Amino acid sequence: GSASEGLLLARAICAECHLLGTEEGSSNNANAPTFKDIANTPGMTGAALRASLQNWHKNMPNLIIKGEEADSLVAYILSLKTADQ
Repeated sequence: GSASEGLLLARAICAECHLLGTEEGSSNNANAPTFKDIANTPGMTGAALRASLQNWHKNMPNLIIKGEEADSLVAYILSLKTADQ
């Protein structure tokens, strides 16, 4: 996956609810964690993110992201992981 492609995808389908970058602040939707928070969740892995993207979420629109798009979105989210995690 390509982190730069993942950012473009995130801007297109995730930005309405999630804060996407490394900036401080909250997501537009109080139920939507920031991508930075997701990346820095203890034990977060690419496999866990891929599984998450392929399943319906209670507080999310019915979006299921698969294949190369999922790989790119995972690459972008994991790029936000801080060094001490």
